[in-house]
Amino acid sequence: MATKLEIINYALAYLGNPPVNTLDLSNTVVQAMSSIYDQQLPDVLASHPWRFALKWAELIQDTSTPEDPRWNYAYQLPGDYIQAYQSYPWANYTIVTDRIVWTNINPPFKWGYIANVSEGLFPPYFSKLMSYVLAAESAMLVTENVEIAQYWEQKAMVQKVSAQNRDSTAQPNEIIKDQRLWSRHFV
Repeated sequence: MATKLEIINYALAYLGNPPVNTLDLSNTVVQAMSSIYDQQLPDVLASHPWRFALKWAELIQDTSTPEDPRWNYAYQLPGDYIQAYQSYPWANYTIVTDRIVWTNINPPFKWGYIANVSEGLFPPYFSKLMSYVLAAESAMLVTENVEIAQYWEQKAMVQKVSAQNRDSTAQPNEIIKDQRLWSRHFV
């Protein structure tokens, strides 16, 4: 179970810097690494349907009325929402703001999504990926060396493929996927 501090310390070590004891934001390097981490984490989570970050929630109907006449219902997206994964029942929808989705599905409407999860839920392969991404993104800041930045960028790309493979093969593939007709008939 990694922490943000541990991931930052791994990235610092990869770049030849000593570890830090706390996330002391008065230290400009730590502040920059923390900001880069916060910026990169949602993008890395959204890049793949990571098993540990998938959640289901029944969406809460919003009091607003969709402004587009093609849609009948508005729902609030969960507070930890990053990326849509699937809906149940299957539905067309449009995300109109970062927290509102319009659809024609009446309640209950369930949403599978990639969530912004805490570092304590990261498996080791994802923590390693985040430390590589952080090293790649902060290498120019810390080392001012283009070759080191390129090296860690390549390492991050290879680790991403490896992490996605490990995550995807941790459970068997679904044999039957929900289909629109199937869902409508048996719901």
